[in-house]
Amino acid sequence: MRILKYPLMSSTGTIRIKIPGLTLLSVVNQKESIVVYAQVPNYFDNKVTVSDLVVTTYEFLVLATGQVYEEDINEYKFLGTVLLCNGNLVWHVYYRMILEEGGE
Repeated sequence: MRILKYPLMSSTGTIRIKIPGLTLLSVVNQKESIVVYAQVPNYFDNKVTVSDLVVTTYEFLVLATGQVYEEDINEYKFLGTVLLCNGNLVWHVYYRMILEEGGE
């Protein structure tokens, strides 16, 4: 296993990312950008083949504090809150996933 980071856009809305694995670890501010860390298989290891991978499509929903939204967030799980611009901007990150077999 290894841990990789996946940058999200620094604005509100949804973004989809395919990640080879099923474990999201955290969402943080890194250099004023929102990034998600995930635990993924070490697919360069001879024991893991591409056909063994479960590629997960995650849809992230990024909301600002006080923002009015029409999304049904009951379909999402809360991942975390991220502060940008010295704490002047506060983002709340939710996600949901769709499983896909194979290494698309």
